[in-house]
Parts: sequence; structure tokens; C-alpha cells
Amino acid sequence: SNYLEFGLIDIRLGQAGIREPVYSRLESIRASNAESRTAHLEILDRLLEAMLGESADRVIQEEELRAIGVEPTPPDPGDYDF
Repeated sequence: SNYLEFGLIDIRLGQAGIREPVYSRLESIRASNAESRTAHLEILDRLLEAMLGESADRVIQEEELRAIGVEPTPPDPGDYDF
């Protein structure tokens, strides 16, 4: 998914007669990744609750971060060497 030039690959998979098995396995991987992400987020929630107690749900404002010297601007994803 999300490949701009996937048309030729899709055609070749169909010609080889393996489109459906490949798509089925890709969907299985996507579902497993989603399940893994959910499990990781649940673990992080539990860890934060254990470490922060009642403060775990507190939303920290950008101004608070700047006040303690933390730059809250997210990195530019296009600024990485791959």
C-alpha cells in the first residue's frame, strides 16, 4: 500500500498467479503490525501510570516545555538521511 508505482508490480503478481496469496499475507502483516502497535501503546500507558501515578493523564502545555528548556517543535521527517 501507498506505493505510487505499484501498478506494474500488481500486474506482474497477477501474471504470476500469486496476487491473492501475496495480498493475503500483506494484510496479515498489516493486521499484526496494528495489533503490535496497540500492545506497545498499552504497555506505555501502564508504565506511565506506574511511574507518574495520578499525573499520568496530565497534558503538558508547550509553554511548560519551553520554560524548562525543551524544544517542542517536532523534527522534519524530510530532514533525515535514509
